[in-house]
Amino acid sequence: SSRPGAYSSSFYNTQGRKYDLDSGVTTMSIDLFVGSDWGSTGRRMAGFWGTAFDGRNNIGGYPILEFTSDGGVGRFRAWDVDTGNWLDLGLPTGFGYGQWYTLGISLSGGMATYTVGDLSLSVNAATSVSLSNVILQGYNTQAGVSYDIYWDNLTSPVPAPGALALLGMAGLAGSRRRRA
Repeated sequence: SSRPGAYSSSFYNTQGRKYDLDSGVTTMSIDLFVGSDWGSTGRRMAGFWGTAFDGRNNIGGYPILEFTSDGGVGRFRAWDVDTGNWLDLGLPTGFGYGQWYTLGISLSGGMATYTVGDLSLSVNAATSVSLSNVILQGYNTQAGVSYDIYWDNLTSPVPAPGALALLGMAGLAGSRRRRA
């Protein structure tokens, strides 16, 4: 089947699995195994995507952290949710193919922060304040290139119960005042 015209660029030539997160999540992480054959493919390999929402529950951007060897150089890169450009992070200290790496994305103070090992990059998150879901993405197989992607230990801490209780009481107190 063919894709709608709006999704015909190579950026969208991907597939994956989407997992919904609890309300109010601002950070998520996952372990990715970078296979020994990934350095020579010359393509996007695996991406850790999020859907970020603003305070009005509208989509605020798509923070993405992925491994690629596009251009013949293996590296991690992040999607700048503000400008819509890829930003190279490079490789963490001690990088080697055939190893696991923890990828992290967090939203705080108007910034999206990406981490891989000792690498860290923060970009403007525009209006994004929370993460609604995670997409574990792989580049579609083409030109005879076939590979496996291994993910493990997806974490997305939920806000502390006390913080949720305080938010609930503030909302309840506000509604009582309006009725009075």
